[in-house]
Amino acid sequence: MPFTFDWLDDTHTTILIYYPSAFTVEEFLSVTQQINEQIKSVGNPVDLIIDQHDLKQLPPGVISLLRTQARRSAARHIVIIGMQPLAQGIARVLSVLGIAEKMPHYANSVAEAQTVLVELRQQIKTD
Repeated sequence: MPFTFDWLDDTHTTILIYYPSAFTVEEFLSVTQQINEQIKSVGNPVDLIIDQHDLKQLPPGVISLLRTQARRSAARHIVIIGMQPLAQGIARVLSVLGIAEKMPHYANSVAEAQTVLVELRQQIKTD
C-alpha cells in the first residue's frame, strides 16, 4: 500500500496522511513534495495528521532527511498517530537538540488528533 493523503475537512485546514508499512526514501521525498504543493495551493494555514499505525520501520536514510523536510514543510502543526513510545522519545530529543524544527504532537486516533489541533489553534488565537 502506498502513502495516501487528502483533505480531512472542506475548509482545507487539515491533511490526513496514511503511511504504508514500508516505503523507500524516494517515495517519502515524492509524497512530501506533493503534500507541500497541496498546502501551498490554499491561502490558509494547514495542519497535518500523520497516521503511522501500519508503519513497521523507517527505511535507511529517512532520518537524515527529517531536518531538511521539516524546514521545507509548509505545515503549521503536525500530529502523529501510532508512533511508538521509543520513537516519540527520539523525536523529542531531536527537537531539544534543534535537529527537528517543528515539535510534533501525538495522538491515538484521528478524533484525538483533531482535538489536539483544535487546542493548538485556540492557543494561537489567544497569543
